[in-house]
Amino acid sequence: MQATRLSRLVATLAVAVTLACGPMAFGQPNAPAGDGPGDKKPAAEKTTERLIYMPFKSLKAVFEKPDGSVFVPYADYLKLIEQAMGTGLRKADQPPVGGVITSATYSAKIEKDVAQISATLVVQVLDKGWVEVPVKFGEAAIGELSSDSGKVLLRGTGNGTYSLLLPTPGEHKVQLKLTARVRTAPE
Repeated sequence: MQATRLSRLVATLAVAVTLACGPMAFGQPNAPAGDGPGDKKPAAEKTTERLIYMPFKSLKAVFEKPDGSVFVPYADYLKLIEQAMGTGLRKADQPPVGGVITSATYSAKIEKDVAQISATLVVQVLDKGWVEVPVKFGEAAIGELSSDSGKVLLRGTGNGTYSLLLPTPGEHKVQLKLTARVRTAPE
């Protein structure tokens, strides 16, 4: 466990140092301007100076603390996050969610201590590809699912929670048959 934590620390530190020192090259200094034919150096080269703080003597102790930290310039931090997330970051022109339920209609029939509920959901899919729309029905059990396209799937995600999986953009009409227990009380 300690070796894994230390290797992560070293990797993180290596990335921070690489980002901070990326423009610098280690080795021989540049040759003076005009040493070779056609070698012309720009009149004013811009160099960036960065401060890197690394407590060499107590590096391990710093990162074993929950509040241990490494300082990275904000622009480099954003680049790291973007690279780590890959294409997972939402583009500015994409909707914040993949789909929404635009309307829901319910009808119920009570027989003794059981309620048979028919639910019709109209779901608007905003994104391309498969989209997951969460739904929650509490203690009601889903007995049947049908849709106008026949391609909508249902996935259980927890106790009384589900997700509708929709394959294409546009409007989808989903019909569900639910069963729920009716509790009666003398009051």
